[in-house]
Amino acid sequence: MNSKVIGINIKKYRKAAGLTQERLAELLDISTVHMSHMECGHVSMSIELLLKLCGILNVSPNHILNGAYKLPPTSPDSILDDLPEDTKLLAYKIVELLRIHEQGKN
Repeated sequence: MNSKVIGINIKKYRKAAGLTQERLAELLDISTVHMSHMECGHVSMSIELLLKLCGILNVSPNHILNGAYKLPPTSPDSILDDLPEDTKLLAYKIVELLRIHEQGKN
């Protein structure tokens, strides 16, 4: 998880709410130093603190965490792993048709 992105998001929504770092720290019952370190991305926060922050800023955790994490890349084969065999075969046929179509354009 990227703490710097989380900090940027916190700062953005704090300012949108018209709060200073000091006032938000007070509402969260944390030190202003801790608040500053969160916004700079030097420290992370607990789930409990994240939820309290979201309540105060009136945003969802998705707003604060947006852009802070990346899902691991999914290989095309792993997408099909849970599908029944006949559905996998159909998907492969569709992909093959798309590939043939793209080759015909070149």
